[in-house]
Amino acid sequence: MRELAVIGVGNMGEALVRGVVARGVLAPEHVRVVDARPEVGAKLAAELGVRACGSIDEAVRGADAVILAVKPQGMAAVLGAVGAVPGVDAAVLVSVAAGVTIATLEGALPVGTEVVRTMPNTPATVGLGAAAYALGSVRSGRGEVVAEALLGAVGICVAVPEDQLDAVTALSGSGPAYVFLMLESLIAGGQAVGLETAVAKRLATQTLYGAAALAAQSEHGPDELRRRVTSPAGTTAAALDVFYAAGWDRTVTHAMAAAKARGQELGRIAQGEVVHEPDAAARLDRAIEAAKARGKTPVAVLDVDLTLIDNSPRTRAVLAAWLDHLAAACVTEGSMGIESTEASMRIESTEASMRIEEGAVPFSDETLTRAREQARTMPLAFSIRDNLGRVVEALAAHDRAHHDTLLGEGLRFWRSAFFDPSFLVHDTALDGAAEAVRALTARGVTVVYVTARPGPMATATVESFSRLGFPHASVGTLLWLKTDPKEGDHAFKVRALDACRALGEVVLCAENEPAHANAMHAAFPQAVTALIATRHSEPAPDPAPALVRVARLADVVGVGKKSEAHV
Repeated sequence: MRELAVIGVGNMGEALVRGVVARGVLAPEHVRVVDARPEVGAKLAAELGVRACGSIDEAVRGADAVILAVKPQGMAAVLGAVGAVPGVDAAVLVSVAAGVTIATLEGALPVGTEVVRTMPNTPATVGLGAAAYALGSVRSGRGEVVAEALLGAVGICVAVPEDQLDAVTALSGSGPAYVFLMLESLIAGGQAVGLETAVAKRLATQTLYGAAALAAQSEHGPDELRRRVTSPAGTTAAALDVFYAAGWDRTVTHAMAAAKARGQELGRIAQGEVVHEPDAAARLDRAIEAAKARGKTPVAVLDVDLTLIDNSPRTRAVLAAWLDHLAAACVTEGSMGIESTEASMRIESTEASMRIEEGAVPFSDETLTRAREQARTMPLAFSIRDNLGRVVEALAAHDRAHHDTLLGEGLRFWRSAFFDPSFLVHDTALDGAAEAVRALTARGVTVVYVTARPGPMATATVESFSRLGFPHASVGTLLWLKTDPKEGDHAFKVRALDACRALGEVVLCAENEPAHANAMHAAFPQAVTALIATRHSEPAPDPAPALVRVARLADVVGVGKKSEAHV
């Protein structure tokens, strides 16, 4: 490598430039930089002695290595400019853009251009980066040498197959943010137990740094290191019990799955596939007008099982209310001060009222406090049963009979409370949703509420919607109920959607559960143009790229309060 061009000198581009110069990989005069903000390149040139260029052509012409350090969304334009530079096919092009595939890079460049796709991370700015790279289809041997030299100048690097780079993004690419979040939590925790902020920050930072160094240098794995610092029934064990109860391991796994999915999605954006479109309202307008032009009735299909997508505040409110009922029953019928695992217990439920058999003392204050903390902090699942099950376990109901009894009564309480208006108000997705449905009906769209819940509950839910301002059947909406209890929910959704397609042309499909959304897509792959995605902590299956994913119905329709799209 003799001449290096760096396109984009944001955090990562600048880190690589500084590393290359500081490690003596290249002299400053052999490094050229160009950025959309000329002042940024000029500042770096003044400080390090590198050459700031006014155009991509000026920076790339004659370089034998080119770093593409731009955001995935801007990669297409940059590739077009780079590919037009004469002789660029003789250079090795190194991309640090998340999700942009080698096929995309090679497809936009002259045939024969050697490409390397990398995933560095921000600790590269202090020479402690952790990066991975994958080689393209053209392999002269120079690509590997260039990647090792560039990435090795700012930390460590490993070679992986390209299909593992999105996983690398989820681990080391996004990983520093996870560590910073942990650091924030440690500092806040230190303050909460009585330390001054400066002391807590210093101790927490060194603890993370020291633990990472110990793990890197030790012959033992992290599991063994954890065991060595955890005395039975000691302080560390007490803290770890709280982590385990909160589902720490699951949370980290789910977070990484979300990061990986987002990386794949960014790649599809770079390839020109529409995954998220900021102007979703305009897209929906076009779909409605196109349906009318074809003589079709526009149809919006809204799943009301979990009510318009973001129900996590309502889920937690119901869990808290159930625990309050348990606590009240304990106070009324027994003493809260003693916990007995052998106590005979019988809970009866009539609507939302509950009673525990006189003399039974199933829960202590400590147990209920633990369950409340679990309900408040645990990652929520799509399944109501799973959410309740975790709280039941936190109530120390480990024996099967006790567990199943509590779970069954919890489900009965859930059904009586979940669709009550007092709990519906906790649903943040309701903000603007009723207005959005009214806007749809005003545009001549037939809105179909689809629910697999039992008939009376579904009817009560739609009645609650009406009280909250949602149009009902008399003003252009229909309710499609599941009437056969033996029919699976998935099969019902597909059948209902086929009926909606027969009714007209589906222009909007608002669905909260990815499994059902995929069924919707399978039912009519050309018709579904939008998917309302849940802002859930559980990882979602990767959706078909033709679907536009947005956070709220109001965002799609273009009314009410706007919210950030989550994908």
